[in-house]
Amino acid sequence: MYPLNEAELPAITVYSGSEVSNRLNMGLNDLNRSLSVEVDIYIRATGTFDDDVDAIAVQVEEAIAGDFTVNGLAKEAVLTGTDIQFSGDAEQPIGVAKLTFTVRYVTALTDVEAAK
Repeated sequence: MYPLNEAELPAITVYSGSEVSNRLNMGLNDLNRSLSVEVDIYIRATGTFDDDVDAIAVQVEEAIAGDFTVNGLAKEAVLTGTDIQFSGDAEQPIGVAKLTFTVRYVTALTDVEAAK
């Protein structure tokens, strides 16, 4: 984790969250996996915050939609949630929009590092 300072705003961070997996079909050696990928958009909380965060969120969503299979490694990557919060800890209040994408992919039980 690296702290962001006001000179770096707006900023985007991307990180993986939780992952769940289950057997795709009994008898098969495939795991169906769902990974939560978090995209946090940090913007100064000014009078134009809503418009500013919407503009950046649209760019992020369009980028994911442009390759929703992540170069063929995933079955799909879709936006499954948005949460907006504000923090007054900095010199100027900051708004954070958290976009949660669920990335669904499949691996073999015997080769968990290679998506199918």
